[in-house]
Amino acid sequence: MKHLNKILCGLLFSFTLLAGTVPAMADEAVISTKADADGKIVTVEVAAEAGTEITSGRVVVSYDKDLLTLKTVETADTWEAEDVNTDYEEGVSYAFANVNGSKKGGDVMTLTFLATDAANGKEAAIRTEVKELYNADAALEQSGKSEEVSVTPSWTDTKKDDDAKKDDDAKKDDDKNTDDNKNTPATDGNVQAAGLSDVLIGQISGAADGAAISANVSASEEVIPARVFEALKGKNVTVEFRLENGAVWKVNGTKITDAKEIDLGVTLNTTKIPDSVLKTIKDDGISYEMQFSLDYEGELGGTFELSIPVGVKGAGLYGNLYYYNPTKGALEYMQTDTVDENGMVTYSFTHASDYVVAVSKTNGAQVKTVDTGDNTPVAGYLLLLCGAAVILAVAVRRTRKAR
Repeated sequence: MKHLNKILCGLLFSFTLLAGTVPAMADEAVISTKADADGKIVTVEVAAEAGTEITSGRVVVSYDKDLLTLKTVETADTWEAEDVNTDYEEGVSYAFANVNGSKKGGDVMTLTFLATDAANGKEAAIRTEVKELYNADAALEQSGKSEEVSVTPSWTDTKKDDDAKKDDDAKKDDDKNTDDNKNTPATDGNVQAAGLSDVLIGQISGAADGAAISANVSASEEVIPARVFEALKGKNVTVEFRLENGAVWKVNGTKITDAKEIDLGVTLNTTKIPDSVLKTIKDDGISYEMQFSLDYEGELGGTFELSIPVGVKGAGLYGNLYYYNPTKGALEYMQTDTVDENGMVTYSFTHASDYVVAVSKTNGAQVKTVDTGDNTPVAGYLLLLCGAAVILAVAVRRTRKAR
């Protein structure tokens, strides 16, 4: 994220959501757009026309939010895109650039949408408008050129035919599933969750070495089935799971050792760690602390990277991560990252538990903590030991004199 921000220098790839019709297109386009529909899955490929050399740019893709929901963005070859959306409520914004600075046309990125129920059998228009394109420092001629493509998603809704049977099964299993609902894999009954898994598996299977896929994950989609990680395992492909609360997971297939169903939910601003334990962090430079919990429990089956928002007020300070060991009732230092300009810190995880980030002027690697859960000062222990030694020595002398 930090690497990409430096490259882009503020260039944006913006997706504007339209509630109504899409404006007419211009005659030509430097950026070409191709769309295809396969059932509910709509794929839009954005590419630079043949002979065009670009290193970065800004493009607006407009579509009807009543018909389409953007789910993933996959970059091609050496391109990278980063969601830089902050206050843009009408859509999502991506910054994109060629990470090695080369001048290259061809595919830039692939957008994957899920068609809403209202889109079944209806024509959906996607319009791409060039705003800025650059070849190194030279601006390319684009003059607001744009292109519009249309697709008609269609599918047979078999869910209604099975509703009665599913309702009966749900009633029978209701008591059993009450405590397990959150960890239940996505099924066809949850169209969005099942759709996201299918989209990801399809993109992973066709992804080139080094590709990056960005997925927007709603709260109901946070439990990712094992088959997604199985498809990703062993591949040099990175999937970015962007949660609604701003937390972002990045998983590279080469880092997966055991593909399993994982709840990627992250609960921010928790209060599970007692104040008495937090006080064991011996750091006078702490500005503030933020606790968070990973909804999954146990080993993740690999090394997962997690970026969490701790607030822009901490930008430039150290974000020191501590794991709460419930057995010892103590904190254990893990990692340190510098809070970036967007208030984000990034860490690597192999295990899910409860944590606290201490935002401080001091690097956590240089901070000492009492990891026993006992707040008694170490100096106090030393004084007690010395006192006991003196008493023991006096007792020995008296015993010898008595003899």
